[in-house]
Formats: sequence, structure tokens, C-alpha cells
Amino acid sequence: MLAALAGSDPKGAHALITDLLSIAGINAVGGRSVGEIAGRFLEQSALGASARLPRDVRDLIERFLAIQDNPDGAATALRALAKDANMMQVLAPALDQFESRTGFLEARGIDVKRVRFSTALGRGFDYYTGLVFELTDPKRTGDPLVAGGRYDDLLTRLGASDPIPAVGFAVWIERLAIYGGAS
Repeated sequence: MLAALAGSDPKGAHALITDLLSIAGINAVGGRSVGEIAGRFLEQSALGASARLPRDVRDLIERFLAIQDNPDGAATALRALAKDANMMQVLAPALDQFESRTGFLEARGIDVKRVRFSTALGRGFDYYTGLVFELTDPKRTGDPLVAGGRYDDLLTRLGASDPIPAVGFAVWIERLAIYGGAS
């Protein structure tokens, strides 16, 4: 369908998607109207329809997404990647902050060697603006017990006039109950 819409009139494509969603019985999802859903769908499809990435850029992205280690090992790998990509000047402040946060965790008695950092981890919501996290028990199912992250832009998207820094998380109570009861 996206291929058929490529190059078509944007208003017509939006009307078509809106009609299809309505026919399917979808009237709102997560507080978004059918029109908003159609707009977001077309926005995402336009991003996906853009030209292919050059091979060296794809390799860089794949190398980035393959980084999985404890925070110290991940920082080392990220610094090497930034250096190889000639991006150290741009990324050094963020990497310094990442290492500083790791130091704060260690100062609080957290064994960061047991923490798993993965550049491929992402929460399934586009409003996150920074670090995202999951707490799991890999000895059990590996399903998240707690998950969340930073979403500084969410409240302005919902109508706040000024940006409001925010961090939040969800807790799966039923998983914690199983976890706590089976010790």
C-alpha cells in the first residue's frame, strides 16, 4: 500500500488511510484520533521510503547496535566507535556523562559488572528522549519486571506550554509477585 501511495497527493493519501482505519473499526488508539494515526503512519512511511543508506553508514549503525556489555565495557566500545567515526568531539560530552552516571551507581553500591547495557534496547514508544531501562531477572523468564526511561518532551506533546523534564517507569506487579513468592 505504501508503494501505491508513493508520490500521491498528501491530502488524498491521508484521507485514504483515515478511511481505511475507520472501515477497520479503529477510532482512537492511545488518545490519538484516526486522523492523527493516519498522519503518523504517513510520516513514518515517508521516512522508510527515503533513499538507502550508504554501506559505510549502515556498517556504523550495525556496529553501534551490536554493543552489549556492562557499562564500563560499553563505554569503551562506544568511545572506540566514536573515534573510528570521527565523532569524538561531538559524542565525548555524552560519553563522559554516561561514565559519570556509572560512577554514581558504583558509589551507591551497585555492582555495575552485573548491569547489562545494550544500544539495541528501546522502549516501544516514540516519546522517550533519553536513557531507557529494563530490570529483569535473567535466571527466570528474562521478561521485564520494571521498565521505563526519560521522556522530557511528552508533556509538551500533551499540551504543556513549557518543557517539563520527566522520568517514569512501569512495574509488572504480577511478575514481581511471582518473583517474590518463588524465592
